Amino acid sequence: MKRSLGLLLITLSIITLSACGSDSTKSAEAKDTEAAEQKDVGEHSKRGTSHDDAEEPVVEDVSLLGAEVGQVYHTPDFEKLTVNKRTEPEQHIEVGPLKINIGTMVITTIEGVKDEWLNETMENYYGYNMNEPLTFLSLDYTVENTTNQDLLSYYPIHTIILSTGEQIEVPDKDFFEDSPEWEYYGNAFQTDLSLGIGMKSDIEDITSIRIITDGVYDMDNNEIKSPVEAKIDFK
Repeated sequence: MKRSLGLLLITLSIITLSACGSDSTKSAEAKDTEAAEQKDVGEHSKRGTSHDDAEEPVVEDVSLLGAEVGQVYHTPDFEKLTVNKRTEPEQHIEVGPLKINIGTMVITTIEGVKDEWLNETMENYYGYNMNEPLTFLSLDYTVENTTNQDLLSYYPIHTIILSTGEQIEVPDKDFFEDSPEWEYYGNAFQTDLSLGIGMKSDIEDITSIRIITDGVYDMDNNEIKSPVEAKIDFK
């Protein structure tokens, strides 16, 4: 269930309504030419237009991590989605033999969940109140094992502490749950990893985050490297 919701939040669709066509009238004297007018309407329908009807909505897929700051989106799932902050630090965190490469961080606010099931799920799992906006941080990253030894790390990004002091445990609050499979084989890496966590702090007060990693272990669960901490600023 969490993964379905995560995929729903990582990829969002923007609805753009476009209309074309023109008004037409028929006079009493034109009744005897109705057949010709129907033929004309049929020709317009073949081109996807009519005199009175708008075209079907055009759907465009947009990645949340690629959305623009300050842009407000109206999507099939949310009445309103606003991108508040975004940064691409291109920063890495070394946890012994593991290297965590941080990609893009985005702070987003959603309002008005349209789907009843989704609304209930978010309320039960994440404390979402449909009458209030929900702000969350999304982050994508990769993990690389720089040695030839197979390793374990159960949640590479384990805790996030906002500049406001708010502490969030990722394993308990991750919307996306797109975490690694724990095992990191020698000289290999995992890509397209991401997380999404709700927050209660005021957006304007969030200027940076601190990441606390998980430890690194060998395949017998012996600790090789204890957790480390790194700070990332919103530029």
